[in-house]
Amino acid sequence: LFADVPAGEDAHVALFGEDASASFLCVVPVDALAEVHARAEDAEVELTALGAVGGRSLTVAHDEKVVFELAVVDLVEAAEQVVPKIRAGKPT
Repeated sequence: LFADVPAGEDAHVALFGEDASASFLCVVPVDALAEVHARAEDAEVELTALGAVGGRSLTVAHDEKVVFELAVVDLVEAAEQVVPKIRAGKPT
């Protein structure tokens, strides 16, 4: 996975939605991206393509510098521990 936050944008806002509007992260097959863009435009919804999926790590860059890189296996392990707790209403 690789996400390239556009230059000039606040990385925290772009990555974590820390702004006044709702943000969503969607993963779609490459061959469906044009249709997703068209539907977003028809619905007057802003859409920004952040990157591509593949490989063994999540790499996030901002202004052409790597902000962080995490192994996908570590992300899966963390999600497998945290998600059940969230669903059960327990603090993480």
